[in-house]
Amino acid sequence: MSGKHIGKILLVAAALLASMGARAASAEELLGNEQFSLKVNGVVRNFVTADFNGDKLRDVIVTHIVLDEEKRTSERYFSLFLQTDKGFGEAPNQTWAAPKEAVGIDVANFDLSDEGPELGYVASGGVYYFKFDKNKFIESPTRLFTASTIFRTPDPHGVVVVTIAEDFDHDGQDEIIVYDFDQTYIYRAVKDDKGAEWRLSGIYPTPLRARVSSYWENDILLSRIEQNSTRMEFMLPEIMQADFDGDGQLDIFLPRDDRVYIYQRDKDGKIKDTPTLIDFGVFPLYQGMRHGSIPAITRLYPADFNGDGLADIIISRLTVVNLADQELQSDFFVFINKGGKYGERPDETMKFEGFIEKPLIADFNGDGRDDIAVQQFEFGFAQLVRLVLFQSVRITYKTFYSTEAGLHAKDPSEERDLPFDFDLSQQSANLLTAFSVYADFDGDRRLDLLQASNPGSYEILLSTDKEWAEKSVEIQTHSSFFTFPEDLNGDGRDDLLIRYANQGPLDSLVRVVLMKNAKENSGTRD
Repeated sequence: MSGKHIGKILLVAAALLASMGARAASAEELLGNEQFSLKVNGVVRNFVTADFNGDKLRDVIVTHIVLDEEKRTSERYFSLFLQTDKGFGEAPNQTWAAPKEAVGIDVANFDLSDEGPELGYVASGGVYYFKFDKNKFIESPTRLFTASTIFRTPDPHGVVVVTIAEDFDHDGQDEIIVYDFDQTYIYRAVKDDKGAEWRLSGIYPTPLRARVSSYWENDILLSRIEQNSTRMEFMLPEIMQADFDGDGQLDIFLPRDDRVYIYQRDKDGKIKDTPTLIDFGVFPLYQGMRHGSIPAITRLYPADFNGDGLADIIISRLTVVNLADQELQSDFFVFINKGGKYGERPDETMKFEGFIEKPLIADFNGDGRDDIAVQQFEFGFAQLVRLVLFQSVRITYKTFYSTEAGLHAKDPSEERDLPFDFDLSQQSANLLTAFSVYADFDGDRRLDLLQASNPGSYEILLSTDKEWAEKSVEIQTHSSFFTFPEDLNGDGRDDLLIRYANQGPLDSLVRVVLMKNAKENSGTRD
């Protein structure tokens, strides 16, 4: 089967996932919300958040484009929305043109002369940043340092959000990551009697064709849904950290398909120059050659399934079972860490009929061991007939608790089917509603489940001591594939940021939903 054919299958699969929802009765007495519309000129492309003015409230920077249809040109902009104790205003506090050379942006403490944060971006000439001063940004960028980078060609359709800063040393100061075609540079902030500066501290091979290192971790799949080619023609490794060898230090994991590069630390905490490469062999080369695009959606994650502090590995893989019926199968392979070693074969294989975009790894029952949650829908000829004739899909949510050995029972610890009916003529049902989102919306330190009920609302299944509550909380707002949780006001509850695409006037705004106690006022501010 060709990569193009597989892409069509994934397109339909994502469309099915697009409008999933529960029919449970609403229970607004459990949780309230207040909504704000952050409006810009043109079309929203991305956003980032940070507390720029030091008031302990996270502000929002929206990247957007203004198209000139006659000239076939586009202009790129940044718009700043400052949060107050009353929420957000509809209009931006500041709008300025994005530099023409800017490729990807991130937020971090780039300027070592203050505590930051600043808005940074990477371009062909290196890393630059905008400094925040007196409730607005200085609109002239400052060059931080020169570096060779793979980010050389700006996207005329917007500035990509990428991870270029992360605190590897856990000292409160981010390091800066610069990707090039054949290696990755990591710069560390050095402070001494002479001042502070950024110095190159490590050069590491870059295993390309891994997951996109981006705030939008579904970018590759989204390009298929929108029927566009991927805006960035390469995929960067997501840098993950876990303890591989049991020395109590977090090592660096760089995945590539079913392989992983592990950079261990020495006794002083310094990252070693040479990685340990482990090939788990769950995706044979001939399968990759046959199915083309499938390796790009093979995902690898470190996790601690048995609670011993060592990094176990789970690999998810999508395969075609029956070419004639276009049936898909999702497989998980679990490798338990045995003192800094993994077996030649998986300790556990979990098979699911249909499509699973990725597993969610978290401790759901509070026993100190990571568990596995999945969102599954069966995919094949019968399901397509049901979709076309009855405009109905069935979504299944399953949670598998880990045992002391780090393995999982064949039957899920918790399972729930959520049928959903929708109108195929609705644009958002075809393209753009949300995958499931797990977050703590009520502040009880347990993960709740959010999903789109229909194009006009979401529902939240709040977690209890043992399982999700029977009743759900309904949020009346337009749903979208681009839905992201984050605690914006520091109250311990995850809020929502939503952006839209191909939905008319909604394309020009970011919807912010602040979660509140039911006793607090709820409403929408347009």
